[in-house]
Order: sequence, then structure tokens, then C-alpha cells
Amino acid sequence: MAEKKGEERKEKKRERERKEKGWRKGRKIVQERRWDGERAECWEEKERKKKKKKERDIRSEVPVSCLLQGSQRHEAKGTPPAMWKERNGGRFRQLSH
Repeated sequence: MAEKKGEERKEKKRERERKEKGWRKGRKIVQERRWDGERAECWEEKERKKKKKKERDIRSEVPVSCLLQGSQRHEAKGTPPAMWKERNGGRFRQLSH
């Protein structure tokens, strides 16, 4: 009987320590140190970093024609100058080469 109580106490103590460390709903939130000394990041933080990296990659793939303005843009798209002059009422001048 005494052994059983001792086990219960140990279990409660372990549970309390786990709560203090920050185990909530089965996921780790604390920034505890792993054996290799690195900071153990919680999975939410890792997901956030992945998302940011993906957005950065997408942004770097913007086609050149979207960044140019006016006549330069039309030239990059490959539209012949005569067409865009007519379409835009001659607002864009052809680039001087």
C-alpha cells in the first residue's frame, strides 16, 4: 500500500514538472535545451519559418514583364510596337535604341 502511494506521488510530481516545462495539449511549447545544446523549436515556429521561405521563393519568381512599365512592358511581352500604339492611342512612345 505504501509503495502504491509513493508511485502516485512520483507520478504527480512528474506531471507537475511536465506542466511547468510547458507541455500543453500534447505539444511542446517551451524552449528547452536538447542534448546537443541547440534550442528545440516548437513545431508551430518551424511551420511559420517554412511558410515565410515559400513566400520568399514565390516572390523571387516574378516575371520581368510584370516589373516593367509602359512601352518596356509591352516589348518584354513581345507585342509589336504598332499594336500597342494603336491600342493605347499612342500614349506609349517606342524606346529609342
